[in-house]
Amino acid sequence: MPTYLYACQSCQTQHEIRHGISEPPPAGCPACGGQLERVLTVPRISTGNSSSPTAAKYAKMTTSEEVTHAQAELKARWRPSRPS
Repeated sequence: MPTYLYACQSCQTQHEIRHGISEPPPAGCPACGGQLERVLTVPRISTGNSSSPTAAKYAKMTTSEEVTHAQAELKARWRPSRPS
């Protein structure tokens, strides 16, 4: 069941609420009863099962290998600005 993030317009709090895709959104804020507005978020992706060779490669990397790889990518993309 998906989890959706809602923001209350009255008390300015955010709530993660689980409900089915076909179910209606909650009627009001669980804390104050105010109007809720859905906040668009990035989907959560499970990387436990690798669906591609690239995903499988990164799933097998250690944390230090991931950091080294990310630093190498940043270094390759970073270009110092030229003085005017």
